[in-house]
Amino acid sequence: MSNITGGSHFYASDEAQNNGLIDAFGALTSGNADISQKSLQLESKGLTLNSNAWMNDTVIIDSTVGKDTFFLITWDKLPPNIFLWDPSGTIMGNFTVDAASKMAYLSIPGTAKVGTWAYNIQAKANPETLTVTVTSRAANSSVPPITVNAKMNKDINSFPSPMIVYAEILQGYVPVLGANVTAFIESQSGNTEVLELLDNGADADSFKNDGVYSRYFTAYTENGRYSLKVRAHGGTNTARLSLRHPLNRAAYIPGWVVNGEYS
Repeated sequence: MSNITGGSHFYASDEAQNNGLIDAFGALTSGNADISQKSLQLESKGLTLNSNAWMNDTVIIDSTVGKDTFFLITWDKLPPNIFLWDPSGTIMGNFTVDAASKMAYLSIPGTAKVGTWAYNIQAKANPETLTVTVTSRAANSSVPPITVNAKMNKDINSFPSPMIVYAEILQGYVPVLGANVTAFIESQSGNTEVLELLDNGADADSFKNDGVYSRYFTAYTENGRYSLKVRAHGGTNTARLSLRHPLNRAAYIPGWVVNGEYS
């Protein structure tokens, strides 16, 4: 139906640690918003742990985002211990815990500090499934945030035909080059394969340095439907902007935002 009507469709497996359902709802709620108003996902991660084991990681908030930053933690059995530090090392407290919904959340007031945020979450059940989702909006409506748009050349696959994974990284309409891009490809049964995507003009990548990172996916172990999640990052001197116009892209004049309204 979505193919016929031009709408979007999403698939989420029963593996809660893959966070597919939350990812799908997040994409639906912000799908048609102007980029300066859109809720952008900065982190989506989950693990199944033994009691007292930790899920430790970081989230990078760059200067283009930080408004309405929102941290969401979910669990399966018991509320975990949650610790969050901002880039200056200040611990952030006051997570709101909803035991009935098995989630805790924290909204950062104003604009979140630029830099690396660290979180440590300790499971209190055995086994326990924990997930972390972080979203934010553009810090300034006149400065477009860096975005990642990922897709595959088909949703359902059968051996021996390979699938192609694409991720386009842009700041506004300008390609971002030199990023480290990793795809997480989940099968219907919940198995996840990891694939590094490249913008080198080789293999499945048609053009070098155009901001589109791609790769053939051949390591699948089963036929059927696959879902895709992409993580992209780059050091301060690694990711750079290309001012060259992308090939075969028609010119487009965007609208503008006045007092929070899109014209």
